Amino acid sequence: MANAKPAVPRPRGRAVEQAILKATLQILTEDGYTALTIDRVAATARASKTTIYRRWATKEHLVLAVFAELPVAEPVAGPSLEADLITLFGQFTRIMENSPLRGVLPNLTAECINNPELSAALIQVNEQRRAPIRQVLRHAITRGELPADADIELAIDVIQGAISIRLYFLLDRLSEDWIQGLVRLLLKGIGQGRGTGKTKR
Repeated sequence: MANAKPAVPRPRGRAVEQAILKATLQILTEDGYTALTIDRVAATARASKTTIYRRWATKEHLVLAVFAELPVAEPVAGPSLEADLITLFGQFTRIMENSPLRGVLPNLTAECINNPELSAALIQVNEQRRAPIRQVLRHAITRGELPADADIELAIDVIQGAISIRLYFLLDRLSEDWIQGLVRLLLKGIGQGRGTGKTKR
């Protein structure tokens, strides 16, 4: 026993939470969602399962907590809707291009088909990402740049779809020219309105 290595102390408090979230992200990045188990997170983070369950009831809650650490784009109220959207998309580009979660999202999305718990967790994450775009578009309606019946939720669907395809399927960056082209295309479509008087689902 004289040659035994001294035990490595376990992290405590906020440090243990960060260690658990870091371990969760590591497993998701390296081996995917199906490989994520509380046992493995506990072993990787050098934390007990009791400690994890005290903070997060399921591994879906762990995934949600990991995404909560990701910065969210801040809505802006600049000189025009075009400028506001370009600024907002620029923020989003910087956040995602530098995030290790960029490679995790497509796999998690595929898992949602057969996992309603994970799907519910990611809906919450997605709502956080939609909120700044929604705020910018509603502000444009208030100042008269868009018609009152503009279909905001559909516009957000189009925005997220275009960005997702570019980042996750074409594996390309969101260049300034591409962002400006998307914004110009959006403004032509959104500006037509839809004639229903509704601005949200």
